[in-house]
Amino acid sequence: MKVNDFVEKAKKIEKMKTKYKLGTYMNKVDDDVYLTDGAGFIKGILWGYPEAGRYGENHVPDINANTMISQCLEVTTNFTKAQSGWLVWMEGHIGVYIGNGIVIEATHAWKGGVLRTFCKGSGFENIGKLNERQWTKCGMFDKYIEY
Repeated sequence: MKVNDFVEKAKKIEKMKTKYKLGTYMNKVDDDVYLTDGAGFIKGILWGYPEAGRYGENHVPDINANTMISQCLEVTTNFTKAQSGWLVWMEGHIGVYIGNGIVIEATHAWKGGVLRTFCKGSGFENIGKLNERQWTKCGMFDKYIEY
């Protein structure tokens, strides 16, 4: 998947009705609300969910957040280097950096679903007054996303 398509899909899902549910990847719906967890959000996009997804599609394995960051290139703790479509990570959790300090993630925090948050240390100002999160690392998930 090309990085621009990946980011646009993340933005599209962020506008949908979603709820955080551990172990799901937008493959389940509860009262018109798509269920997903953090790593499932990323895998779901790459697998083609929610429209016409298929488990394991595009040779993307069913891996967790910690394995995802371990498979990234250019992994750094300097978030001023993050580019749109990079993954941002903290122990057991992952999100998608979309630029200007903004991350889209599936989380049980705040409203509990897919939402935008602000990446502390990104070098940008949180002008949207988003909930802020301190991530640990970021990097390119280049095995499955074309940057």
